[in-house]
Amino acid sequence: MTLTLKDITYQDLLKITNEMKQKDSFFQQSFKGITIHFLQHFCQENTFKLSFSNLRNKFISISDFTEEDVPTKEDEFYPFICEEFFTIIKEPCFHFTNVSLEASNDLREIQNRKTEYKLEISSLNKEKPEGYRYKINQFDYLINKLSLAKEEIIEFLTNDIKRYSINKAQKREAHLIRWSSDIPYPYKRNNEGYTPEAFSIISNKFNKLSIQENISMKKSVKTNYEEFKIKTKEYISSFNIIDDLEFKITDNHRLSAREDIISEALDAYKEKKYATFCHVVAIQIEGIIFDYCLELEIPEKQIDRLPLEEKLKLIKEKDQDFLYFEYFAYNFPKIRNSVAHGRLIDNEVFEHLSDLLLLDLECVCNLLFSENLKVNKAYRLLESFNESDHPDKSCLYVIDYFYNYSDYNIPYPPRHIIRDIYEYAEYYKFWEYIEQHITLAQEISVLIGLEKVIKNIKNKSINEELCIKLLKLISQEKKNFNEDSEGNEMDFLGSLQAWDYPYL
Repeated sequence: MTLTLKDITYQDLLKITNEMKQKDSFFQQSFKGITIHFLQHFCQENTFKLSFSNLRNKFISISDFTEEDVPTKEDEFYPFICEEFFTIIKEPCFHFTNVSLEASNDLREIQNRKTEYKLEISSLNKEKPEGYRYKINQFDYLINKLSLAKEEIIEFLTNDIKRYSINKAQKREAHLIRWSSDIPYPYKRNNEGYTPEAFSIISNKFNKLSIQENISMKKSVKTNYEEFKIKTKEYISSFNIIDDLEFKITDNHRLSAREDIISEALDAYKEKKYATFCHVVAIQIEGIIFDYCLELEIPEKQIDRLPLEEKLKLIKEKDQDFLYFEYFAYNFPKIRNSVAHGRLIDNEVFEHLSDLLLLDLECVCNLLFSENLKVNKAYRLLESFNESDHPDKSCLYVIDYFYNYSDYNIPYPPRHIIRDIYEYAEYYKFWEYIEQHITLAQEISVLIGLEKVIKNIKNKSINEELCIKLLKLISQEKKNFNEDSEGNEMDFLGSLQAWDYPYL
């Protein structure tokens, strides 16, 4: 007997929609095609042969929707079904085709750039201009980086394009959309980073400028360096870089450990003792990069004796949003070595170098305030829980805490807030919230994420019997998803947040 939409359980319905999303045909169909395939699961008649009027009437008869609920126009009916049962408001085939074409264009661009850079290397080896080996190293690096980008795009096309296309097609509240979630692969995030521009002396500076002002600054570097020097001075003054740094070194646990030394260096800069400033700050910049490694949870033993470039490689592996590898790996060492070896004796040269190093110092200090760092996420979460004005918010923050931070050693933790979180995890309404999300989970990632949360809570000896009961429930609910269902638990908090909208 064919099930109807009136009789089917939520879990069985979810199984059908998930199975459809796994098929290639789902990404070739319009709203109409998806709707007809979907309704065929609940009709004995061949839905492909039904007229629109008959299909609409059939849907009403097998569902809980009334005549008034269902659109009467064909171009509104099919999108209505897809939004109701698949939460998609755009045809996945549109995004699938679009990102496929973009990927194809990017692969072509990558190949062209690799060919161009190989020709540059050949020319440099023939002509051997001053510093040519340094430039060859840069082009070699870019060729290897482009090869990796090609592999990442192929990996995306092979394994991730379906998930990405569905995600783009689904209805999402604007405030829940992450910028990074719209980036299919790293090359799309910053393809200028695959060109010689990545090595520019200003690639990590002047982030407070508008796009047009930044372009103007890049032009000055290449065509009128004296003008660039003047603009750099003006930038430092107009954006109060010194004052900003003096505040930052008191507002971060890593920087506060360096406060005395950096304060003295900033005083030297203000007193125009540029040589002193350069010698001190060059060392501090590298030290802050070391601190950043630690905040990314790279073991100290692993980086203690590593050269700067190797530390930066580890940073790049851990932080995909780190955009300054090329500058600090290839340009900064030249400046640091020039200072350390005493090659710069002209105070005017030291003055401009001080301006550049001051902005480098600002850059690395800003890294320690990055929203990507676990420590900053933890502080922000604790603050959000403390200021929560709705039970669903509080529940979500407690889940976030036990998922990400229950065993994390937060520096200078606000212990009263952590105590309140543990107490909240005892409340009946918190467990009611979790059970509701387990039984209504539309994605296996939610079950995987909540499973980890409950195990972490159980390990803290909180409501152990209830934890065991809900872990069994999760095990049962997982059976509603097929083996090919994606289990990326990284998105599960966002799924909970979207479900609880508009309260959040």
